[in-house]
Amino acid sequence: RLKRIEDHKSITDGGMNIKIKEGASIEHCEQINIYRWLAIEKYPAIKNFDMIINYVSMGSIVSTNTIASVVAWRKSKPSDKGMSYAVKTEQNRKGQDKWLVYYNVPEVKRWSLNKIETFVREKSEIMKQAILNDVIPPFLSADKRWLCRGCQFREICWKYEGYNGETEQISEQTSEQTGII
Repeated sequence: RLKRIEDHKSITDGGMNIKIKEGASIEHCEQINIYRWLAIEKYPAIKNFDMIINYVSMGSIVSTNTIASVVAWRKSKPSDKGMSYAVKTEQNRKGQDKWLVYYNVPEVKRWSLNKIETFVREKSEIMKQAILNDVIPPFLSADKRWLCRGCQFREICWKYEGYNGETEQISEQTSEQTGII
């Protein structure tokens, strides 16, 4: 018996093209795999869950493991990596063709139950130690800093860290004291 776990994520129209071509972000894959792990614990008779992430923008909805299209204006047929096929629909005054380019949106990467459990234990231990020792957990690396924008504690961390929310600079003293994850 196969059951489905679905998660819905809001995204900008501009970000939708990235999801169509590259699939779900690692953070979203981590999250839905944790949901699957919890569901398997709660419903042991169900051995497998299909995982779908639906990305919702003002202009469209795209789901992982489906086919989705992107509009491209070009003088020649697109040949993008990961493209499934393209259909020419019209031509503008500049001689550019309007193409509907179809992509197979990648499925969510399924983690082993051991990998999920290890991930949850490691992250939980970091948070537990931070709470027990009344300290801020390690800061995110610069490439993951955008995740801080949605956190209710970001101003506290940024003040402690010497980060102003606009640059990716971290004071050397603070990063040495806390480490970066």
